[in-house]
Amino acid sequence: FGVQAGAQWNDALLDGLLLSLEYTRIGPFVQSHWTQVNSFTHSEQPLGHALHPNSDEWALAAGFDVTPRLRLGAKAQFQRSGVNITDADGRVIFDAGADILDGSSALQHPNRFLGGRRINRVFGTFSLTWQPVRQYFIDLALFTRTFSYVDEGRSLNDTMLWTTFRIEY
Repeated sequence: FGVQAGAQWNDALLDGLLLSLEYTRIGPFVQSHWTQVNSFTHSEQPLGHALHPNSDEWALAAGFDVTPRLRLGAKAQFQRSGVNITDADGRVIFDAGADILDGSSALQHPNRFLGGRRINRVFGTFSLTWQPVRQYFIDLALFTRTFSYVDEGRSLNDTMLWTTFRIEY
């Protein structure tokens, strides 16, 4: 099964502040099918939530309208996943139900949520959006992410800064 629940509080504590909290859980083999033709994907990407099967996520977000043309935002995402265990050649040794493109092993063993190789991820995004002219936006964002490979006792971190110009109609 897959479950998603969330709450938003508009004008929380002060005018223009939006707070939100969301939990998503996608069990093993959810959205996977016996053949890739029937999988719930497009170009090998999920059509629903960006999480793959056998994962869950807590997401916290805040947005504040400083002025009608200037917005600040922050988002934190905490994800846990159980992924397939593979050998050195990439062959699947234990299918944890984490591959959205392959559901053929769904009935071979009991499905255990977060089974397999465990990966924890933390994403943080801080953004500034400015609208100098109506419908024209300049975005500045700082994005940081950490991948923790629990079974291996190692983690990877990186940080990115980018800007975007967009027009909305």
